Amino acid sequence: MPTIVRISDSSAVQRIVQVNSPPVVVAGGGVQSVAGRTGAVTLSTSDIAGFSAAVAAASPVLSVCGRTGAITLAPADVAGFSAAAAAAAPVQSVAGRTGAVTLTNSDIGGFASAASAAAPVQSVAGRTGTVTIAAADLTDSTTAGRAILTAADASAQRSALGLGTAATQPAGAFAAASHTHGIADLTATGTRDATTYLRGDGTWATPAGGGGGSGTVTSVAVSGGSTGLTVSGSPVTSSGTITLAGTLAIAAGGTGATTASAALTALGGVTSSQAAAAAPVQSVAGRTGAVTIAAADVTDATTVGKGLLTAADAAAQRTALGLGTAATSASSAFAAASHTHAIADLTATGTRDSTTFLRGDGTWSVPAGGGGSGTVTSVALSGGTTGLTVSGSPVTTSGTITLAGTLAVANGGTGATSASAALTALGAAPAASPTFTGTLSLPSGSAGAPTIIFGTGTTSGIYSAATNELSISVSGTRRHAIFSSGNAGFGLSSGTGNQPSLTVATNPSASLLGLSVVGSTTGPTISIGAASGAPTDGDITITPRGSGLVRITTATTSDSSTAAASTAFVKAQGYLSGTVPVASGGTGATTVAGALSNLGVPKANSAATVDPTTTDDSGSGYAAGSHWLNTSGGEIFIARTAVSGAAEWMGLSPMDHPGYVSGLWYGTQPNAVITTGAYPTGSMLFSPMTVMFRVSVTNISFYMVTTATSGGATAAYAKVGLYSNSGGRPANLLAECNADIDLTTGQIKTATFASAVTLNPGVYWVGIVTQGTNAPVFVSWSNTAGGGGFVNIVGGLTGGAFMAGGQLINRMARNTAPTYVAGSAFLPATAGAVTISGTSPGSIVFMFQAP
Repeated sequence: MPTIVRISDSSAVQRIVQVNSPPVVVAGGGVQSVAGRTGAVTLSTSDIAGFSAAVAAASPVLSVCGRTGAITLAPADVAGFSAAAAAAAPVQSVAGRTGAVTLTNSDIGGFASAASAAAPVQSVAGRTGTVTIAAADLTDSTTAGRAILTAADASAQRSALGLGTAATQPAGAFAAASHTHGIADLTATGTRDATTYLRGDGTWATPAGGGGGSGTVTSVAVSGGSTGLTVSGSPVTSSGTITLAGTLAIAAGGTGATTASAALTALGGVTSSQAAAAAPVQSVAGRTGAVTIAAADVTDATTVGKGLLTAADAAAQRTALGLGTAATSASSAFAAASHTHAIADLTATGTRDSTTFLRGDGTWSVPAGGGGSGTVTSVALSGGTTGLTVSGSPVTTSGTITLAGTLAVANGGTGATSASAALTALGAAPAASPTFTGTLSLPSGSAGAPTIIFGTGTTSGIYSAATNELSISVSGTRRHAIFSSGNAGFGLSSGTGNQPSLTVATNPSASLLGLSVVGSTTGPTISIGAASGAPTDGDITITPRGSGLVRITTATTSDSSTAAASTAFVKAQGYLSGTVPVASGGTGATTVAGALSNLGVPKANSAATVDPTTTDDSGSGYAAGSHWLNTSGGEIFIARTAVSGAAEWMGLSPMDHPGYVSGLWYGTQPNAVITTGAYPTGSMLFSPMTVMFRVSVTNISFYMVTTATSGGATAAYAKVGLYSNSGGRPANLLAECNADIDLTTGQIKTATFASAVTLNPGVYWVGIVTQGTNAPVFVSWSNTAGGGGFVNIVGGLTGGAFMAGGQLINRMARNTAPTYVAGSAFLPATAGAVTISGTSPGSIVFMFQAP
């Protein structure tokens, strides 16, 4: 049977000790003594080293050998117990009993009763053998508690406890919960004396005519918010009590529970039971036998931590922590860092009532005026030295005081009336296009962070890499530079003033002027430009910086004395001459005519003003296939042969048209048969117009046939416009006649454009819009094959229409006719959708005059 020792202190926290049974067999015998005594031993509190009555009374035992709950001690828990130690005089009995003895609290003097334990100690903190107890082995300790034990000093312990600086101060360092302030304790602006009063905005001021006021709180409400507490009796509107209930949540500093066990569970506390280990503990704190555990046995406890464990009482512990008397005071004993005072808390002389005010000298008194009212008789305003002017001042009854002028720089203004003048007055430049005088000094910058940047890029710009140098960086790398020597380097990745990739200036040897491309201090130099001592038959020289030859390109010839046969070389101070053949990307010629001939390109003349003749031949650079454009007539010619003195040129103009003669009129549709027909008013009609040669058109005419009554169309007008062609349909308006055309008189009507319209050969459309009460009758083209009409160039022919005498020429009508606006330009800019008309009559006959 196991031997169990249960230890309870006055706080009823059980400490249960169970000694393994059967006992451990050791060489020489069993336990030699308990607390230095043999025989029948009765243990008391004095037998526990370091245990004082004051400590026992002030704070209960928290653990035994680092454990709480039902604790089982093994022989190793007894310091000084050694398996090799011989038994001098074995214990005869424990608490007057032999055999399997169970100790109760009554067997240990000074301890109260406790419950029995369930099992012997098998291990310490889950370990067997030689066990060293550390703070982490105290199973009922919290992270905060272990931080106290292992803290380096009292300051660290106060930090672990979350104590503020107030904890080390005496209680007198804080304002009591109930305290008063003298008037000198009030912070306010203004002058505090017998003539000023404390105004509500925190200013000592003289009231205007005295007076005072009062207020009443009409409702006070309280809410539990997210604390978990509930409220009843809220709000109080006259008098009453607001009562709190519920449980305070953990997040609000509570436990969220109503019982101790539930609170421990909610807070993650430890239980009172512990499972047995697999092997017994061999020693405690390095000792066997009868071991007494003291604070010094906690190996990771600091001196200040052990000081807390061995302090005689709580007062000694607070002293060890360096706590002041404020640490034992309730928080309600102090005023909050931010707190307010009721007016009753102010200490002042005089009577405080609804008729008195607090005067600056600490007296409640009635201001001069007796709490009555007064009248302002005059209000004046002055601009002072601000630069502002005032009008309407003073006001003696009612009115407005108006400010004008400009606020001076010395008063926070600009002293100006415009942005540019303000910037000048402030000594600043405008952000857009600033102008500076004197010297503008900027930091040098670097390739990765240039001084002057553009847009949002930060690694490309202008900077100075060294004194009297100017560099340009691109993406953080210097690419161009002008050196102090005057040389300019381009395409740089490195180099100095004498070693740029490209130098535009005198080259390093100062032998040539112009463009110098320098490879390195010993490499070749390519110079472009004349110089003293340079060859007279060329301005391009390739000069080696050292001895030897300069390689130009791969070729089939060689200098057999210096190189292999597959490579061409030019000796130092040699020259290039001749022409580059066509096969090498050149022309093989020294003249334009020769170059064109070598390249197989015949000469062309696109700016002639006359037709070509037989003398425009090979001697003039022309060849078979050469083109010739007469810009004055728009005719194109091509050379069949270019034999000297017998060149043959063939015109590409229509064979059946003689060309336009100035002053004559030409029909828009040649080879068509003329007829007449009436056309509806309020619509827009289009007739095709064919131009054979380049021509400028100013006038377009049409013929109006008189009516049967010879009265013509009554109150009728027409407007004519010229449109381009696109896909066999009228497209964009090119010109519109500059006046309305009267259709009530006359027969030949002419539409005149504001300026001549130049037309290249092609198809165009003449559009006309008419208005009036009668349908005018115009001369038109026949729309049938039988009438000899012109082949339809708009819609094409349908099966056998031409042979059957079907429709040939027709007109087009705009689907949406524009509204006629007399005296104004109103024709649409684009023809839009049109419909082909196959009814008689056909298109209107229009004539245009050649210039």
